[in-house]
Amino acid sequence: MANSPGRKKLFRVVLGFILSGLVVLVLLKRISLHSVLHILTNTSKPLALIALLPYFLEYAFPSWRLILLTQTSKQRISLLTAYRINLVTAFGNYILPFRAGEVVKIFAIANSSIHKDISKSEAAGFVLVERILDLAIIIVIFFFGLYINQIKEIQGYYFILFGFLLSAMLLFLVLMIKKNKTFLLFIGKLPDRKNVVKLKYSLRRLGRVFSSLDEPIKWIFLIISTLLYWCVVLFSYWFAFYCINQSIGIKESLLIMAIGTLGIAIPAGPGSIGVLQGAFVVGGTFLDIPAENCFAAGIFYQGVQAVFILLLGGFSTITYRERMK
Repeated sequence: MANSPGRKKLFRVVLGFILSGLVVLVLLKRISLHSVLHILTNTSKPLALIALLPYFLEYAFPSWRLILLTQTSKQRISLLTAYRINLVTAFGNYILPFRAGEVVKIFAIANSSIHKDISKSEAAGFVLVERILDLAIIIVIFFFGLYINQIKEIQGYYFILFGFLLSAMLLFLVLMIKKNKTFLLFIGKLPDRKNVVKLKYSLRRLGRVFSSLDEPIKWIFLIISTLLYWCVVLFSYWFAFYCINQSIGIKESLLIMAIGTLGIAIPAGPGSIGVLQGAFVVGGTFLDIPAENCFAAGIFYQGVQAVFILLLGGFSTITYRERMK
């Protein structure tokens, strides 16, 4: 029994790699790997360096959003701390399966050496609000992308796929909350009276996060920061196709971004390798873009992202970990 948690973690890791591997195998049957390599080798190296620049801005807007959220509980954190926390989260999502970096983010906020008075349940509330905002906006973008691209006749296969992606993201949100031990009472694992008191306290702290967002101006700024974040992500998606010499517009980029974002909600290996490229190909199928070009764009996008996250995210994780001790 003592090894049960370790076995569960190992099972998740293995399952994540299996799912990513299956997606890659399916894709390799549909595309010409030689063509993909040819596209990537002809990509401009200076453009690859330029593609790194938007990521510095991409993590600034979620940091502003996190500041706004913590400010609602009168426990505002600095921009540098918020930026580091988001880099640590991204690094965790990249090296851990099932996007476990979101759980790391809860502990990073709660265990900050400057703000140790922020509880894990309250930190979970901050992260939950962020994910709800992201999910709501990306769903709107998805259907808006279908509309502006005049995609009226869609096979039932794609509706089933979208439903699966949406269900996976909602399941992730539930599991993220359940990860906090004080919430395990809901499934009958903490039945004693002492933990009932802990549960009530945690729910009260979690409720404070939502109740503090009672002014419309707070929601306006939260929505603006979220929209600005997705605008930068949209540019990164568009630029990935531009770098491989595939011409697409903003409206096409909107749809592919939405599908790509929903795609990485599927439980998979570290960094959603394979699944992200699969989402690129599915998005390109809507728009009659060659599968090889979409797969190459997905590799380019993730490659640039990996360089930024593994370098800066890894450095931030090491330095921030020392502060959290």
